Amino acid sequence: MGDTGFIRIENALLKKPNYRIPCFPLIDAAFASSCSAGIRFAWIGEGLGSGSLISPEQYKEFVLPFEKIIADRFRSQGVLTFLHICGNTTNAPTYIARSGVDGFDLDYPVDITVAVDALYPEITIKGNINPGLFLPGRSEELERACRDTIAVAKNLNNFIFSTGCLVPRDSSKEAFYTMQDHVVYNRRSRSYGYQANRRVDDPVLP
Repeated sequence: MGDTGFIRIENALLKKPNYRIPCFPLIDAAFASSCSAGIRFAWIGEGLGSGSLISPEQYKEFVLPFEKIIADRFRSQGVLTFLHICGNTTNAPTYIARSGVDGFDLDYPVDITVAVDALYPEITIKGNINPGLFLPGRSEELERACRDTIAVAKNLNNFIFSTGCLVPRDSSKEAFYTMQDHVVYNRRSRSYGYQANRRVDDPVLP
């Protein structure tokens, strides 16, 4: 991987925990600027908090306390927070539940059943279809993933059906139709359902 910035920061956190403190003037500035702009929602991206990079214990020590500070600051201003952590955090949901955020954006490697058990209903769950399935030629896999996710989340009234992380640049238009055509949202019950071979009258894309 080479000596990337992420690796240098990870090594610094392990060797010198106080290295994390100088970041807070930047966080404070971003917080003040965001709140003064009148935002209602804040997205907290935690690339370095990934379970693919650090253990749950390291997340608890080096990441969780500061996530909670950020979430609490935003909440004090009436701002809701959504946390996204890249990679597989299946082993850390009990710690994530203590972060104080309002929603958790699952990356696709996360076992959604584990996340539901640990976070629901206190934290809204968003996710977590594999975005790689949006690439051309994977529509059947995408349909199956949609069906499997709905089977777990259909009765959750604070669940947001979505991809886990960002879709690729070269995603096919058909993938968006597939996702839209097979997922049904009931606004009255605030629940999701899966319907095979459904077509909508007003597709998202032209």
